[in-house]
Amino acid sequence: GSDRDGWSKPLATCEPSVHMDRSRITKNQLVKPEEPILYTYDVIWKQSDVPWSSRWDIYLNEDHLVPAQVHWYSITNSILVVLFLSLLVISILVRNLRRDIAAYEALAALADEEKDEDMDESGWKLVHADVFRPPSNMPMMYCVCIGGGVQ
Repeated sequence: GSDRDGWSKPLATCEPSVHMDRSRITKNQLVKPEEPILYTYDVIWKQSDVPWSSRWDIYLNEDHLVPAQVHWYSITNSILVVLFLSLLVISILVRNLRRDIAAYEALAALADEEKDEDMDESGWKLVHADVFRPPSNMPMMYCVCIGGGVQ
């Protein structure tokens, strides 16, 4: 056929009035280097008795192939996984906080002289000084990267 791109000769692989399917392919088509490849497609239009407004019903209803109970299993499974992971994170945090609090209470029980020697900050107390301290190397680049979503 011909079109606006300049293809004016009929295709040697396609007959104009016959639908091309896999059973009609007898051999591979050899393509030489630098030869342009023309991609085509074939459409067969069939009349249907299904009204236009209900054409998607078969996909939306799923014809009851999947029982509704399966969806509840999926939702319940997701909720249980979230709860389990949340409890895991909470237990790790509680364990670390208990250890830090025990260390602080042991430090408070020491005499004043010993307290000055052992006043090492540890655990969560180290974080409060680091939160608002700007980085020592290239602070503007750090701000740009964090502001741009690079992590």
